[in-house]
Amino acid sequence: DGFHIDELAGNVATNDDTLSIAFVSAKSGASEPWLTLHYDEWIAVRTGSIAIEQEGLASVTVREGQTVKIPKGTRFRPSFPEDTTYIPVCVPAFSPDRCIREDVTEEGKEVASNLKKLHGSGGVDDLEVCLKDSPEVLYHMTSAAEWKQALEDKV
Repeated sequence: DGFHIDELAGNVATNDDTLSIAFVSAKSGASEPWLTLHYDEWIAVRTGSIAIEQEGLASVTVREGQTVKIPKGTRFRPSFPEDTTYIPVCVPAFSPDRCIREDVTEEGKEVASNLKKLHGSGGVDDLEVCLKDSPEVLYHMTSAAEWKQALEDKV
C-alpha cells in the first residue's frame, strides 16, 4: 500500500464529526482515483509534492510548505510524484459517505471497503448524505457541459 494515514481527530480517532485532521504519508508513484468531496479539505504539504488533476482546469502541483484548499463539490485526482507527507484538514470530518471515490481497480475497491468498515461505528447515514447532496449524484450521470448548464440555470 502506498499510503499510511494516522487520524488525529475525526470520526475514527475522536468520534467527532466536526472536523478531521490526519498525518498522511504517500509513497512515490501512489495515486488516488477521481474523488468528489462533500466537505471542504485543506491539504498542507510537509515534504514532497502532490499533483492535483482537476476536471476542466489546469493541474496544480502543491509543494513542500504550501497549502491548497479543495472546496466541497470539486472533482479531482491527486497523485504523488515523490515520497510525500501531508496534513489534510476536513470540515466536516472525513467520512467515506462524504467522499465519492471512482475506484476502477480491485485495490481501490478494497481501499473503499476498508474505509467503510473503519468508519462503520461513526460518521453519517448514507441516505441522509445522498438526499442532502443529490445534485452531486446527478453530476456523475451527465456530461460536464450539461452539468455546467444546469448550474447556470440553477436547476
